[in-house]
Amino acid sequence: MSAEKKVCEGNECIAQAEKYLKTSFLKWKPDYDSAALEYSKAATCFKAAKVLGQCKDCLLKAADCYTKNNSLFSAAKNYEQAAMIYKEMDDYHTAVQMIERACQLFREHGTPDTAALALEKGAKMIESKRPEMALELYKKAMDVVMIEDRPSQASEHAAKASKILIKLKRFDEAVNMVKKEQEFHLATGNTRAVGRLVVAEVLIHLMREDYVAADKAFKEGYNYCERDESNTLMDLLEGYDQGDAEQLNRALNSPFIKHMDVEYARLARSLLVPETEKNESTQKASTSASAAANDEEDEFAEGLMVDVSIILPLHNAESWLEDCLSSVESQDFNGTLELSVFNDASSDQSSSILEAWLERLKNKKIKVTISFENGVPKGVGYAKNRAVDQSSGDYLCFLDADDSMASSRIRKQYEVCLSHHNLIVGCCFHREPSDSTPRYTKWANSLAPDQLYSQIYLFLGSPPHNPDMVRNPRFMTKLEGLMKKEKVHLRIFYSFIST
Repeated sequence: MSAEKKVCEGNECIAQAEKYLKTSFLKWKPDYDSAALEYSKAATCFKAAKVLGQCKDCLLKAADCYTKNNSLFSAAKNYEQAAMIYKEMDDYHTAVQMIERACQLFREHGTPDTAALALEKGAKMIESKRPEMALELYKKAMDVVMIEDRPSQASEHAAKASKILIKLKRFDEAVNMVKKEQEFHLATGNTRAVGRLVVAEVLIHLMREDYVAADKAFKEGYNYCERDESNTLMDLLEGYDQGDAEQLNRALNSPFIKHMDVEYARLARSLLVPETEKNESTQKASTSASAAANDEEDEFAEGLMVDVSIILPLHNAESWLEDCLSSVESQDFNGTLELSVFNDASSDQSSSILEAWLERLKNKKIKVTISFENGVPKGVGYAKNRAVDQSSGDYLCFLDADDSMASSRIRKQYEVCLSHHNLIVGCCFHREPSDSTPRYTKWANSLAPDQLYSQIYLFLGSPPHNPDMVRNPRFMTKLEGLMKKEKVHLRIFYSFIST
């Protein structure tokens, strides 16, 4: 459909919305809910026509109508969408204001998790262009989740804030943020994460050329470090203190440090040796390490390997698809990702929305594979199977178009998959709005460990395809072969991770 037709359709929706807002002798109160729906439809039309100014105006009017009708959750979602439009218009300041307004309404509605998620999505959205603004949003997200006493989620926001501070070379603030992250992990008993953060803190202190602070951080956090971490840090600190270029570079090029998060790995490569001249062997080692790092980055950019394929069946999902794709874009997984989409005869704007997202996903180094069929929809099971068939990842991550993922979901589930190859890995979830399917949500998220390992499911003919699961396709091939031979009771072992 041409842009002109979409603009006309949008104007018709606006006219209808204005009718709903009018009062008369027999109609004393405006119909805010119907008007908001029409404004939302108009916004979709204007976005498809790339008339962004009218699109954001309609989203703001829809949000205002929902607010007057006390539908705070819906109002917040419209402010979120308006923020994305402002970002596309390069108005980052107003985009942040929209995100903060959405956060406020989510909290008033009683959904602080969604409020924090809105701040996180907003930060991810502007991080590449306005890292300082993104930093403040991560800090606010950290504060929101801590009001609910959730240090695990707070640690994730603190980690993102730390990385931005390192990129901005604000190392004093980065040290303080890393210490906060350590405190959050200690509150949850995650001492393994604390040990890795001790290494990060030492690297930041050395980048500040403060050996005394680095040595103190190591001594205070020594008990949380594993043997490899402790040995690496002792070599690193001794080499720095003695001015031993060879020992220092040997520690910095250790596999343990090179496989830390990319910001810390780059920080390690940037550390200066405290002497004016290096011997020839040290120069060769440094050059070799740099070349290896460049090779890894080139391999990632060319998409030669795919660690995880996100399986996304799609049918008439225009109302949710933006949020869904935004959650794909926001993943903090360091491996390679593929988004495998099968469009099952969508008749709404789903195809246009997906097409508009292609460039953004590719800029995030996410491989996108899309296929479609017109005519009569064949159902979600068929669409998922087709998306699986065209995917190329070592692991499959299932996602429905009306769902959004926490930014840490794939990273956490992938880590469990690497340790347990024959597991189907699920995760906890929450509903939006929170009062939908409350009994099922409470049951699923409160299963005790012994229930997770003893819950029996009866599958006849095909394995489960739940949208919160990650699994190894080779394991599923074995499973399907078994079930084709006979009907079996299949015991599924879950490893649930709270995201």
